[in-house]
Amino acid sequence: GPLRARALAVEIEAASRSGDFARGSRAVEKLEAIGPLQSSRVLLAAAYVRAASGDLASSLRTIDEAERLDAPGDLAAAVDREKQRVLTYIYARDFKAAVEASAHAVDLARTTGVRFAIAAALHNLGDAARRLGDLPRAYAALTESKEISDAAGQERLATLNRIHLAYLDGMRGVDGAEAQLRDAVRYVDSRGFVTDALEGRFLLGMLHLKNREIDDAKRELQQVLEQAVEYGNRLVVEDAREALLTVG
Repeated sequence: GPLRARALAVEIEAASRSGDFARGSRAVEKLEAIGPLQSSRVLLAAAYVRAASGDLASSLRTIDEAERLDAPGDLAAAVDREKQRVLTYIYARDFKAAVEASAHAVDLARTTGVRFAIAAALHNLGDAARRLGDLPRAYAALTESKEISDAAGQERLATLNRIHLAYLDGMRGVDGAEAQLRDAVRYVDSRGFVTDALEGRFLLGMLHLKNREIDDAKRELQQVLEQAVEYGNRLVVEDAREALLTVG
């Protein structure tokens, strides 16, 4: 009944926030068995879970469904949808589309003036640009995102930006970058932020790889791979598999 549907909706949102996509996928299936998803918030959480498990078309379709439920002039809802669209492209590994959608998402977020929305859009732009190999743009976007999230007291997002910036610094051989990356990963791990911890530990593995610390790289990446499989995070699964293949 309605109570069960409400409980499942809460579970989908919680799973999408923490990054336990396997659990989120199961909850989406159960909720859809009761009836169509009725709230745009739940639809966007479901879109995230679907993207993470590799179902791009279904994720984009779910975002469109959310748009039909939202009021046409609702800017905050439009910002949330664009953010999810960007994440969907990142999880589908279409980084060019992710960068293009990100630029639009940042502009849209700036019109709302909501600091967290702006910082989140900038972080996603930085992440997509890094994956595309545009490191100066990635560094600039991640730095601005970190400054805004620090000022807004958004500790989780500030730390995620620190993870990405420490990695980029480490790749350029900046002293102390690896220690900063480790500290930030410990923090997100202790808070149960699964996605952030997996991302951070994957980047740590890549840093070991660059520094020719092959055994450390293998150990880190193998662990990341196993956890990513467990949590249903297909993007990190593929990232870790690719990296492990280069180690041999």
